[in-house]
Amino acid sequence: MAPTYFSRMAKKKKTVIIDDDDDDDGDYEVGLNLTIHHADDIENSTTHPNVNRRLYGVVGWVTPEGYEFFTQEAEGLPNPVWNLRYQIALGRPMEGRFLNLEVVRIGSKTDPGTSTGLVLVGRTRIPLPKELPTKKGSRHGLVRLDGQGYKAEGNISITMQVKKLDYDYYY
Repeated sequence: MAPTYFSRMAKKKKTVIIDDDDDDDGDYEVGLNLTIHHADDIENSTTHPNVNRRLYGVVGWVTPEGYEFFTQEAEGLPNPVWNLRYQIALGRPMEGRFLNLEVVRIGSKTDPGTSTGLVLVGRTRIPLPKELPTKKGSRHGLVRLDGQGYKAEGNISITMQVKKLDYDYYY
């Protein structure tokens, strides 16, 4: 498969944070290990009965920093699978931080108003755990704009672990 706009964007976003603080003064960085497993029931296949193949991706970021990451494309209707792991340095403090995830359809030629071919299928906002270390797997409902309101459709399954960084390099 030829690389698309979405997969080229995924390769461009990468930062390295070097932790060279060897003193033990209680000053440390916090990191998020995130695994994006799959989404389920994200689009009603009966709405488009002639469509049997769609590509999806996930765009994610942690607020308030704004660091973005992009998954690879996954084929699936209505249940794409990624099983991708990300490591994100968060710094400190942990109060008021959220993980934002958007599932997007890639390469859409039928939806009006998109110049990139990306169409939002659903989004969620997940508060990050405040206590270290914390690891949990969870399933989160996705919502999207639908006319004048919001429509809940589909879920995304993830595992996230927030912990003190003890690595020399963290992505």
